[in-house]
Amino acid sequence: MLSEADLQEVKHLTDALVKDSKKFEKEEVGLQEKKKHLSTKQKKFKKSIQEVHFRQSLRVVGLIR
Repeated sequence: MLSEADLQEVKHLTDALVKDSKKFEKEEVGLQEKKKHLSTKQKKFKKSIQEVHFRQSLRVVGLIR
C-alpha cells in the first residue's frame, strides 16, 4: 500500500501532466486555426492567379483589351 507521501507525489505528478496536456491541447487548437486561416488565404491567392491568367488569355485571343 502507498504511503500518504507517495499518494501526494502521485497526485502532484498527475496534476502536472494534466496541466501540460491542457496547454498542449490549447496550442494544438491555435495551430489548427492558423492552418485553416492560411489555407483560406492560399485558396484566395490561387483564385486571383487563375483570374489573371484567364484575363491574359482573353487578351491574347482579342476578346478584351
